[in-house]
Amino acid sequence: MKNTHFLIKISLILFSSLLVLFLAAVLLWPTAIRYVLDRQLTSLEARWNGTATYQSLEVDGLTIRLKGLDLSGNQSGKQSLMSARLLEVTLSWSQFWTFSRIPDSFRMDSASIYLVRDASGRWNFSDIRQQDLPSDTTATGFPKITGPLRWLLNRLSADQIPQVSVTNTRMRIQTPDYDWRLDSLVTLIGNNQLSIRLKSPQNVLQATGTIHGDSLSILINDPFRLTLPLPIEKPLVLTGKAGAFTMTSDGSSSFTFEGGYQQLMFSHPGLAVQPVLFRAFRGKTTVSFPSGNLMEIRSEFNPGDLQVNHDFTLDENQDKPVITSGLNLEPAGMVLFRRSLPDAILGPLTEFRFSGELGYDLSIQVDFNQLDSLKLEGTVLTRQFSVLSPGVDFNRLDTTFYQTVYDGTDSAGTVLIGTQNPDFVPFSAIPSHLTGAVLTNEDGQFFNHRGFNPEAFRLALIANLESRGFRRGASTISMQLVKNLYLNRRKNLARKFQELVITWLLEYQRPVSKERMLEIYLNMIEWGPGVYGIGPAARFYFNKPATTLTPEESFFLATLVPSPKKYARRFRSGTLSPAVVETMDFIAGKMVRADRLDSANFSGLNWESIQITGPAKVAILPTVTDSATTIDLSEDDRD
Repeated sequence: MKNTHFLIKISLILFSSLLVLFLAAVLLWPTAIRYVLDRQLTSLEARWNGTATYQSLEVDGLTIRLKGLDLSGNQSGKQSLMSARLLEVTLSWSQFWTFSRIPDSFRMDSASIYLVRDASGRWNFSDIRQQDLPSDTTATGFPKITGPLRWLLNRLSADQIPQVSVTNTRMRIQTPDYDWRLDSLVTLIGNNQLSIRLKSPQNVLQATGTIHGDSLSILINDPFRLTLPLPIEKPLVLTGKAGAFTMTSDGSSSFTFEGGYQQLMFSHPGLAVQPVLFRAFRGKTTVSFPSGNLMEIRSEFNPGDLQVNHDFTLDENQDKPVITSGLNLEPAGMVLFRRSLPDAILGPLTEFRFSGELGYDLSIQVDFNQLDSLKLEGTVLTRQFSVLSPGVDFNRLDTTFYQTVYDGTDSAGTVLIGTQNPDFVPFSAIPSHLTGAVLTNEDGQFFNHRGFNPEAFRLALIANLESRGFRRGASTISMQLVKNLYLNRRKNLARKFQELVITWLLEYQRPVSKERMLEIYLNMIEWGPGVYGIGPAARFYFNKPATTLTPEESFFLATLVPSPKKYARRFRSGTLSPAVVETMDFIAGKMVRADRLDSANFSGLNWESIQITGPAKVAILPTVTDSATTIDLSEDDRD
């Protein structure tokens, strides 16, 4: 009996304690919310050097209403970042006790978001930053994304999507390149239904959707236009007639996205000169997390009737990530290519005709723990393949012809490629030390490869990954020749695709010898401002015929090919800069190792013998100085 009374007494005490804690939590809940909010806004002000204010805070049970939020800069030139008439969040009791980050419902009304980037590249939110790296970022500077992405996808699973109401919301992104506006955003999610409406001169979209269990479906029944702001140049414009999108999950480790669109058109100067229109585009992507910090992505894309497969694996179980990726274009016939690929992508290849089937395989493995181990392999797949017409005129390469040359994107006149031109230098008359120096600096395997140098691609990719920027290219002389002979001067992905395909066709058909290709190249490329061809170049710099160039003069000219307009930078106070001497030493050393130059001739090279005696001397005066101790000659100003 005593034990029973004791247990009842203990139970009453525990119940009373829990009741007191519950009442305290309920009574202190509004105060705690205000304290946390004020503390976060104060911290934000300190990091941003701006003001973060609100008009009122209301706590009604588990509903929190914030009215009149305003994030404004208090410094000269600092732009307002955000304002909102109302932000409202409602939690359920289970979310309250479990401290869930996903509310039961979210509401935002009459909000304005204004993002500004100045000419120096700084945004008006650049100062809003955490003082410490997030816990998922390693000391190596590589943020681990597998865990956060898995968490995000799990939270986006249909059964965890809260009720959402976003109305009368505006957004503006302003940079020196463009001014992007969204005048009206309305998003409604509730009762297993979804509705999205965007409206502005740049954006028109109306979509409806359904949410059931582990699936989310979105339908776009009307023509749409989306202008997506990008960090480079202009925004990407995306338009279409109709579309559908679905997302399904197995609840934890696998997520599948599927979509299909009609009359899908992309517009961006970095993509192509003209808008890229796909009459039909379908895709399916599955993201899975087999174990630990491992993510696998399997995708299938159908631009028109073509089949493109993509595999991507990210392994973050080491200090630095390991990435494995594969791309496969299944072999297809000419009719499918022409029916599926837009003219804006094909360019001159619209006239390319072939029999059989053509495809491509690309694989890459990058271990950031040891970049030198990078693997890169590409293979053209053919089935009973034969070229009927390359789409461009290869026959003229074996004739005398006029070639348009360019200064940037503008035409700078024409050059006659042939012996009728007194400035033309036949291959047999070009000094071997000049061709050797140019080949060594530009494309050492030119006479051995079939248009592409896989090892050069691999080493360039390693160098660019190490520097986390574009530091080194891998363009062969064959590729440069194709670019100059057959393509426009607009740098974009479409031109690069055309360049690769036409180069492959040129080497596949081989209408002329490698010697003739190099002869055309040396007599056509730019060697200085307005100086096209090796004959005019020899006169411009040394006031002599190209046939009489000394080895030292040839080595100097070879350093000009990547950036011919910057020839004056090769000199400091009228003498060769240390950077140029270092480059010429490097070229000569490589020639010795490749048996293009014997050791005796290498030892006899005298760079001080290089004297600019032609018209170029006017620009190379003792007043030309450079404060830097070295000059970066890796910059390539060719188109």
